[in-house]
Amino acid sequence: MDCKFTAVSTPRDARSLAQRSSVLKRLFPKSELVKDADVGETVFQVLNLWRRRLNVLKQAGWSMGEKKKYGYMRNCLPSSVVMEASRVVYKPRFCCVSLICPWCWMRETVNKTWNTVVGAMQANSSMFDKDQVGPYPYKLLVGTRNVSFEESDNQPAACLDRADRLLTQMRRRWSDNLVGAIYFGVVSPSKNGWTVSNRLLGLAHSDFKVPDTVKVIEHPTRRNVAAAVAKFSAYPVGMMRHDPERVIRLLDARSSYRLYRTVGVFRAGGRVVGDPEPEEGDRAIDLS
Repeated sequence: MDCKFTAVSTPRDARSLAQRSSVLKRLFPKSELVKDADVGETVFQVLNLWRRRLNVLKQAGWSMGEKKKYGYMRNCLPSSVVMEASRVVYKPRFCCVSLICPWCWMRETVNKTWNTVVGAMQANSSMFDKDQVGPYPYKLLVGTRNVSFEESDNQPAACLDRADRLLTQMRRRWSDNLVGAIYFGVVSPSKNGWTVSNRLLGLAHSDFKVPDTVKVIEHPTRRNVAAAVAKFSAYPVGMMRHDPERVIRLLDARSSYRLYRTVGVFRAGGRVVGDPEPEEGDRAIDLS
């Protein structure tokens, strides 16, 4: 028996906004996520979609459907809202199947990206002070490159290999121009095959000439950083909407690939070399 969840409150911090934009808005693009009631309604739409998807994957032969973890996946605690659970058989917990679970995608992919970027912001907080006069010395970049493949030509492992190679190429192209970057490769089923999405979230000097294909945030604030994180961490809708057999093959092949990589100041929240140490008061800036 599934848990019955009740929405208690809707956090309005920037990280929660990034979570909702990256998953809820992706799965239900027409949803309005302004009022608490609208957010709660969309969360339950995603919950029902997720439980139906698990049924389909189980019927298609996913080995995880035969294990105790299946119950925990069905009752994985929703993220970006505060929930209470009743009628508990499987105590709500994190299932940690973040490659497909929408709630663990929020907690793992979105939160990890948010914490990485904010950690670097806090370490260099003076350059992100929203009251600072004059141009910022750095700007945030967000870019995506999508490549499509036909099902007949490529198996999941071939697409994952391609994503891995493209990430390496992307890093070589940008390494000399960025003080920090996160590179992320996402493979998902599409209507007729596969989509490989290689994504970049980087920090560059303000005088760096950015290609037109990359979105630039000249003055990073909590809200527009949340929007950048949501774009970079967008949930792969194909995992929830397309052919379950291809989803299973992808999940079985994905575990041996490392497609999320951090460099520069985005590795462990480092500081930009050569910048002055932030003042003690700067360290306490709330970026949640």
